[in-house]
Amino acid sequence: MTTPTAEPEVTARAASSSAESLPGSDLHTAALAVFETMYRGYLDRDTARIDALLDDGFTMFDSASFSLVVGFEELAVLRGGRGASSSGVTETGLLIQDFRVFERGADVLACFVLEVTMAAADGSPVDSELSRNTAWLTRRTHGLGIRHIHEDVWRPAGE
Repeated sequence: MTTPTAEPEVTARAASSSAESLPGSDLHTAALAVFETMYRGYLDRDTARIDALLDDGFTMFDSASFSLVVGFEELAVLRGGRGASSSGVTETGLLIQDFRVFERGADVLACFVLEVTMAAADGSPVDSELSRNTAWLTRRTHGLGIRHIHEDVWRPAGE
């Protein structure tokens, strides 16, 4: 991966409308803050910031692995297998789109599309990656934690 010329950004755009999505509500704002924090940590390569959001025993499907990741030990293995991009493409930003929140008793479900914007080594834009994400959030004393997250790359970068 090359060094970006500008600070990558994390931005969000709410769903256009939904009876269950509550843009501006405390729950919607708290859930969105979880992912803004997580993706800022990702761009900053701050794994401690990300890990603080994950519940003990969390599970995840990550685009970098076919297998289900269970807990911090398996996440460390996944992270250890990631290397710098040899393609010369740099992530320039992450855009959370169509963010929707569903309250199910004590649980919270968040669904969104993540657009990863990218640039080639010469600075020219590359078609964004799009992934659909679903996360099961749990309530904590202060905020929300991630119990499970599933990332499904719908359109790889450059396609």
